[in-house]
Amino acid sequence: MAQALQIYVRRAVAYMRALAALVASRWTPPPRLTVTERAPRKGYPPKLYTARGRQSPHACFVDGSARGGRAGFGCYYADGDARNRSLALPPRVGAIPGANNIAEMCAIFDAVFRAARNKPLEVYSDSALALRTLRSGKATSSLAPPGAAIARACIAILNLRHAETSLSAVAAHADVAGNHVADALAEAGGREGALFAVPDALYAGGLATWLAIRRIELEYLLRDANAEGASLV
Repeated sequence: MAQALQIYVRRAVAYMRALAALVASRWTPPPRLTVTERAPRKGYPPKLYTARGRQSPHACFVDGSARGGRAGFGCYYADGDARNRSLALPPRVGAIPGANNIAEMCAIFDAVFRAARNKPLEVYSDSALALRTLRSGKATSSLAPPGAAIARACIAILNLRHAETSLSAVAAHADVAGNHVADALAEAGGREGALFAVPDALYAGGLATWLAIRRIELEYLLRDANAEGASLV
């Protein structure tokens, strides 16, 4: 009984701290976030490499796919990296016009949500629409449900990060190896990947979606700021 009470108290304290941090974030300066919508040239942006010529360990390529009514996304860091992802989206997403852009937004959201808040993050995407949406700081009507809600959730957690974050464009179907791998992971995810189960509330709109995004923010803040975490959904 005493042990159960201690667990309950610890959880309550953690939630109160997360809630306080969430409220405080509304008055704190914006995080160090840069968004580049256009690829500067075919090939890697210069900042992708370290001084020794190796790819940055904080760099993640993302891509979305929607073919034959199936949608999925991929996240690629490096060969054999445990953070690599190849996931399917619910069938109802695959049936939506513009499902590839929704899948791309899901990929960016997943990469940001799983990253440690206190560590730098570089995300590379070939979706100008997704990057333009995130740069604007608001959801766009160009993204059908649940895409707009996922964009709002992604913007919300980007505003809770403490370390430098960059979202950069890469040229699609160009000589960018990481982008090719992310594209292959996205296509494989749509065919046979584990399900990225988007919460029903993100389709609903209104208060239900607003509450769901607040829950996502709290879940993000409950995690150790220096630790990477699992996906929310």
